[in-house]
Amino acid sequence: MYHFLIFLRELGESFVTLVRVVFMTKFCGKRKINKVNKDCLILGNGPSLKLFLENNYDDTRGKDVVAVNFFWKSEYFTKLKPRHYLINSLNYWNRSYSDFNASGRNETFKQLAAQVTWKMYLLVPAFAKKKKEWKKEIGINKNIKVIYFNQTPIEGFKWFKNILLNFNFGMPRPHNVLIPALKNMIDFKYKNIYLVGADHSWLSEINVTEDNVVLLRQIHFYDKKVKPDIMPDGRDGIKPLHDVLLKFAYSFRGYHELKAYANWKKVSVYNATKGSLIDAFERIDLSKTIDGR
Repeated sequence: MYHFLIFLRELGESFVTLVRVVFMTKFCGKRKINKVNKDCLILGNGPSLKLFLENNYDDTRGKDVVAVNFFWKSEYFTKLKPRHYLINSLNYWNRSYSDFNASGRNETFKQLAAQVTWKMYLLVPAFAKKKKEWKKEIGINKNIKVIYFNQTPIEGFKWFKNILLNFNFGMPRPHNVLIPALKNMIDFKYKNIYLVGADHSWLSEINVTEDNVVLLRQIHFYDKKVKPDIMPDGRDGIKPLHDVLLKFAYSFRGYHELKAYANWKKVSVYNATKGSLIDAFERIDLSKTIDGR
């Protein structure tokens, strides 16, 4: 009975996914890249990244570096010269008054255009194709090549998901920027993918006020001081606790789905973040690896 219920659930998810793909997925054009190294290193912006870059900088060598979101704020941006830079949040293009990061998002494309003096791939959602303003900024810098990806949530039977993922029709729900970062690096067929700065230690940073407002302190390695804040875009503009936890659940489940996809593509993914709550990937200490594994 249990397996039959699982079958029905996955059947329903597969049907809904097909509908999503038909109405949400967009053509992304050619997605070929030139790799410098066979392995890559994805830099999450979690608090542990600061110590990693200070104490394990040499472990970044011999790998194509992948940076995300506000990494341009760090002094390490021009030192590491990331091969890939990925932006996931639609708020970079759908800016609103309630977006407390609006000023930083406004500055992101200007800073990328101004600072990048090396060949770099900028990965952004296919949704951004229709937006012209950011293209004017990025178009100034000929070192930056834009590559698009689909954010359409892919769910259902395992074989069904892998096929749709392989055609870039979508990905596991991208509630965290590391989901599309991993998905794209798997697509680019890096032999080994390493994760650092992927703490995902949000659970200990949640607080509920006496007015039943859920606050979350989202700490990034480049932040000097972080205050708890609401997670917007929920009911009445504020997410209730169950929605916050559901978002986290989708993220952690997405890593397990990407693990299965990576195995299918014969790509190895390792979590080199000490203390990370991600339980999908084999743990590894980069300082003890030889020739990238």
